[in-house]
Amino acid sequence: DRHAGQPVRPGGAIVAFLLLAVVQNQDVLLANALLGAEEAGRFAVISTLGGIAAFATTTVPLMLIPRAREHGHEALRAALAVAALLGLGAVLVVAVAPGTLVSVVFGGRYESAGAIAVPYVLAMALLGVARVLIAHACARGAARRTIAFLAPVALLHLALVAALGDD
Repeated sequence: DRHAGQPVRPGGAIVAFLLLAVVQNQDVLLANALLGAEEAGRFAVISTLGGIAAFATTTVPLMLIPRAREHGHEALRAALAVAALLGLGAVLVVAVAPGTLVSVVFGGRYESAGAIAVPYVLAMALLGVARVLIAHACARGAARRTIAFLAPVALLHLALVAALGDD
């Protein structure tokens, strides 16, 4: 391994994960900027459910980074499996009865938000898998390439929020 014995430089990983946070949270910014109070409330319900799926995988990269240099693809496969299983579990819990789940947890007035809960939670679960891939790339010395990929995406998201404003 060409990276063995080299010190891990956390700066690149920090920047990569900050950019990922921008991408992950742009939906809330857009919802607050573009939707009326009632619709923004419905979206907050969906965002909360999706956030559970994304949060469930948050610690997986933390367990991967120290092992990625020593165990390479073995560590990556294990971390991807854990992230995928946690994400799939979240999707399955929501998929059983999304409207009922939303109604019980957040109140009957938000039950209609359950209609988009499953695809949204799936998207956030996939973001958790992406987080593992980003952690692995950073741990293996590819933080600059990861940042080069994420920076334009994050900037585009910020530009969209700025351009749409409260229109």
